[in-house]
Amino acid sequence: MKKGWLVFLVLLAAAALTLSGILLGKFSREEKIFQEQAALNGIVYDEAFLEEAAKLPGIQSVEPVVSLPVQLKVGEYSVETELLGVELTNLHYQAEKASDTALGRTPALLIGKEALFGLVDANGHAISEKRLGQLLEEYQELSITASFSNRPEQTFSCRAAAVLKEPADKIYFSIDQAKALAEQYGQPFSIKEVLLTVKGETNFRKAKESFVPTKEGL
Repeated sequence: MKKGWLVFLVLLAAAALTLSGILLGKFSREEKIFQEQAALNGIVYDEAFLEEAAKLPGIQSVEPVVSLPVQLKVGEYSVETELLGVELTNLHYQAEKASDTALGRTPALLIGKEALFGLVDANGHAISEKRLGQLLEEYQELSITASFSNRPEQTFSCRAAAVLKEPADKIYFSIDQAKALAEQYGQPFSIKEVLLTVKGETNFRKAKESFVPTKEGL
């Protein structure tokens, strides 16, 4: 075989391997499960919405998210944030640290490792990275209380059940506990976001694009 043909065949084989790698990568992305919170943008969360959402290609689940704006106090620090009530069995997350915590009356929080970056002390000084790391390391021993942003006098205790690697910037807890708290303290809440779980990157992108308010809904 001539040298030129040998070089050509080697290049052709390399090109084929590259193409197969690209196709395999694309295929794997289309088999992957994606999850993200999506704003409803004025769309009403009701049975009609759920029926339409169920028709989206690749849809796995559409779960309501209950958001409770609070001031969270962690030891000598505090931060204005949101506690997000979701169905925890359907939440995809990676725990950096976790404990076996049975659900009870006290809200058990899954705290993203970056969700407490906004903590400040009584003098308004931001928490140091070192001190935050210490708090997260001792998460099971943390003294945590929360008060509703619109009613600071309404306070309740919480406990940390896990520190999350992903999602890193949010604080989740059981949607049943969220609803119970809202009912107990007379806090109004509405479903303004959903936890969207979809199979396939293309389907996921199209599903998110569907959450745009129109006269026809989805």
